[in-house]
Amino acid sequence: VVSSYENAFTIHTAPVLLIGSSISTAAFPRLTERLATGRTDLFRKDFVGVLRVLMWLSMPVVVLVYFCRGYLARIIFTQGSPDIALILGFLSIAIFFRSIYTLISRYFYAHKDTTTPLLISLFAIALNIILVFTLASPEAYGAAGLALAQSIVSASEVFIIGLVMVLRDRKILDK
Repeated sequence: VVSSYENAFTIHTAPVLLIGSSISTAAFPRLTERLATGRTDLFRKDFVGVLRVLMWLSMPVVVLVYFCRGYLARIIFTQGSPDIALILGFLSIAIFFRSIYTLISRYFYAHKDTTTPLLISLFAIALNIILVFTLASPEAYGAAGLALAQSIVSASEVFIIGLVMVLRDRKILDK
């Protein structure tokens, strides 16, 4: 059961790293340059543009992973593929939110604020612990509860950090 979760988590991590981390890392120097030159208007424009790209790239990947999870599990791992497919179905939601989180956290890093993402991550860890004990019990979802907890936590983390971002910069997501 643990190896099934580990294998599904590995499959889930690949799109997050390929899409979310790589695009966010590539955009970060330009975002910091915009802030360093005092062009917050261009910073906002570039940030929202990269956010749209991340959303439009990660949404089809999430749908593809969800609907092809059985095939992926069978092709990559022959042992325990039904369990891996089940867990990957729950983790597919987290692919989207983890990809978005990579960019939103860099919004704060560009503003030289590392405390806010840290505090939100600490809250996410606490929420994850609570959800794991609740959802991963054998009476609830079992090992799939770990994946469900991951998805709920990643969505919560993005909503909270996004809310803080919008409260600090009300012009970031305007028309």
